[in-house]
Amino acid sequence: MAIDIPGNIDRGLVRQTLQLALLETRQQGKPFPFTIDLPFRGPDPLAWLAAQRRFPKFYWKNRDSTVEIAAAGAAQVLQAPGRESSLDSLNGVAEGLSRVPRYSQPVFFAGMPFDRAAPLREPWRGLPETWLIQPELAYVREENRSELRVAVQIETGSSRADLERQFAERFNGMIREISRIPGAQTAELASRSDRPDFKGWADAVDRALQSIAAGHLQKVVLARETRLDFSSDLRWPGVFRALQHANQNTYTFLVALENGTAFMGASPERLFHLSGSQLSTEAISGTAFRGEGAAEEQKAAAFLLNDPKNLLEHRHVVEFLRQALEPLARSDHAAERPRILRQARVLHLHTPVSAKLRAQVTLADVLGALHPTPAVAGRPKTEAMEFIRTVEPFHRGWFAGPLGVFTRRGVEFLVAIRSFLLRGQHAWLYAGAGIVPGSDARAEWEELESKISLPLQILEGSA
Repeated sequence: MAIDIPGNIDRGLVRQTLQLALLETRQQGKPFPFTIDLPFRGPDPLAWLAAQRRFPKFYWKNRDSTVEIAAAGAAQVLQAPGRESSLDSLNGVAEGLSRVPRYSQPVFFAGMPFDRAAPLREPWRGLPETWLIQPELAYVREENRSELRVAVQIETGSSRADLERQFAERFNGMIREISRIPGAQTAELASRSDRPDFKGWADAVDRALQSIAAGHLQKVVLARETRLDFSSDLRWPGVFRALQHANQNTYTFLVALENGTAFMGASPERLFHLSGSQLSTEAISGTAFRGEGAAEEQKAAAFLLNDPKNLLEHRHVVEFLRQALEPLARSDHAAERPRILRQARVLHLHTPVSAKLRAQVTLADVLGALHPTPAVAGRPKTEAMEFIRTVEPFHRGWFAGPLGVFTRRGVEFLVAIRSFLLRGQHAWLYAGAGIVPGSDARAEWEELESKISLPLQILEGSA
């Protein structure tokens, strides 16, 4: 049977690369993830992604916009329902990537809920407890290079003809007719409901302050789910494009499913970046509304840098990170004072933390130690998580959970805050606020409103 390798690429090079990979697999005695990487001067990655018919779909752009990945389909799916098995799966992917030949650059996406100990409930249907996926097609822009990475599953018993067939089917199935993404459509907001409402929120804040005063907690982050019902269906490509345009200096991310569910956000917060033994993480906690104009922004920044409540909230995160890394690292460093991180509508206190890990430390060790930080859960971690499970009247799902990408160059996870879920005519917006001594329920409620103001305006077509 003739294998239809497309004529506009170097067929000989594809065959040679597949043959080399097949030999490498047989020498190692076990498979590893693999891609054929092709120079690709394609269109805008998000427009390319919207056009593809494969699901699930993923998008990731890092905070400084040096790495952008749009990916579709699932060549490999590794998912596990339990906490420990899910972390072991991360180690397996990292180990497999360590054995990939230098002429291949596979990509994996990882996502999991904020609380892996609690089963997912509505509206999170379709998203698994833990997801590790190698996409079939990944359009990658990185360091002034643009590539299409086509996944090929190589087993020790595979033939070259099998691999050529896989490659051709995936490459030829790519949609090449790309349309411009329309702007976010104007949709009439029919109804809004908050869980909890303000009375429930005030009660939860009061309970948190009582628990802190009793010495059971030092800090806890309480969250709110806001459901919006619109007059027409919400189309995720236009909404996500508007979200990107409105946010600079953030991670932007998207997971879209075939059932119409789309989870997206623009998060300021890196959980960690790991390359070899070098780890980078950060404390982002303490928030003020940016205001209008340079004078108001300067005033807000000065307030943040000197406000005892925000500085206390931030210090909890820095101390947690250093304590969590102590058994894992040979050395670590944190800036002495926080700096200001500027976002579209708000300012945050920000302290970078770096560490050199010990030789036997695994990726699962790092994720298990760092997630969730006090910036999204509280301190002590175990007590804060139990308090959240008891008090919050909804399931956070993937909100504030770890979302990451794996490549041969390293692993990077963000914290999926500033995020929301779309399905049909409905949207669920999520935001949280840290409760420490001195917190006021009304002020924290206004902080929640500030954090959802941008996606709310985008969804109503007014951003």
